[in-house]
Amino acid sequence: MACDRTIKLSSDRVNKLTIRLIDDGKRIARDKGIGYPLFSALFFAPLEKEKLGFYSPKLNAIVLSEKLLELDYSYVLNILIHEMAHSLDFHENGAISGHTPLFRGYCAKLGIESGFDKARIKESLTKSDRDRDRIKKLLALSSSPFEGEAISALRKAQELIGRERLEEKKDEGGQEKVYYADLYSAFRTPRHIKMIASFSGKISGAYIIACHEGEKGVFMRSFGSLEEVELSIYLFDHILSEAKREQNRIRKSGARLSLDSFLYGAIPQMEAKLKKDSSITNAMALVQSDNRILAERLVLSGYSFRSSSGKSIDIDPDSIKRGISFGKELELPTKIGQRKLSG
Repeated sequence: MACDRTIKLSSDRVNKLTIRLIDDGKRIARDKGIGYPLFSALFFAPLEKEKLGFYSPKLNAIVLSEKLLELDYSYVLNILIHEMAHSLDFHENGAISGHTPLFRGYCAKLGIESGFDKARIKESLTKSDRDRDRIKKLLALSSSPFEGEAISALRKAQELIGRERLEEKKDEGGQEKVYYADLYSAFRTPRHIKMIASFSGKISGAYIIACHEGEKGVFMRSFGSLEEVELSIYLFDHILSEAKREQNRIRKSGARLSLDSFLYGAIPQMEAKLKKDSSITNAMALVQSDNRILAERLVLSGYSFRSSSGKSIDIDPDSIKRGISFGKELELPTKIGQRKLSG
C-alpha cells in the first residue's frame, strides 16, 4: 500500500480557500461539459522554489504551492485551471504531455485568462520569496556550530524547534497553521511501526497519530511545523531502514529476529541518548501538545478519537537483547537534507 509523502498545509485561511477553489474548479469543469472529476482532492504544500503546483495522476489530486497564498485569488484560480488542464490531458490521452499545443488548447477550453502563464506568477512572487530550506537552517549539520556528533546536532535542532515554534506555526496573516504528512500506510499497523512513530514524535516534537480511514486503510500521520514534520519523516525512515537492514543481516546468518521485540529493546536506548537534557525533553512535550491542539482543530475535526488497544507483544528475549545493543550503537547521519517534493 503506497504512502503519500507530500507534506500538506492546513490553516483556517487555507481550508476556506481550498473549499472555494474546489467549488470553482467543479463549476468550471461542469460548465465545460466535462463529465468526470478532474481532481478528487486539493492541497497546499511547501513545494520546491520554482514549482507552483502539480497534478498527481496517482492520487487524482492537485497540489498548489503555499507561496500562492500571498497572491490575489484570481492568480491562484488560474494556477488551479492550469493544473486542471494537465489532468484533462491525462484523462483524455493517458499521459501528461507537458506544455504542448494540445495542453494549451485544454487551458483555453477551461477558460484560463488570456496571456496567463506561470512566469507571470513567479515574477509576482519574487519580492516576497523566502528561503524555504528551513530544515537545513535548523540542523546545519554540515557546518559550524553544529559540527561533530549527530546526536548533539539533533539535540540542538530540538532546542531551536522549541524556541521558534510559536512563530513557525502562524501564516502570513497571523493565523495558526499546521503541516502534515503520512509516515506509513497499511491496512494493519505493526507494533514496531507504532514504536518508531512514537519515538520520532517525541524527538522531533511532531504529533503523530494513526488515522483510520475505512477502506483506505490506516495512515500514521505526522503534524507540526515544516521542520518538525520533515525531521519526523527522516527519523522514521532512518530507524526503520536500519532495523530492517539488521533483520536481513541476522536472517542471512540463519537466526530469527522479531522486529517488534527488537525495537522494544532498541527504542529506550535511543531515547536515553537524546534525553540527557530534561529541559529539552520538556520543551518537546510542550511542542507536541501544541501540535496536537492544532491538528485536532485544523485537520482532524471530523475524526473520532479512541485509545490504542494496548495489546502485549510476543516477547523474544534474543531479539530484545539484539535491539538493546542496536539502540546503543545506532548513529544518525551527519547530514539531514530537506525533502524535495515533485509531481
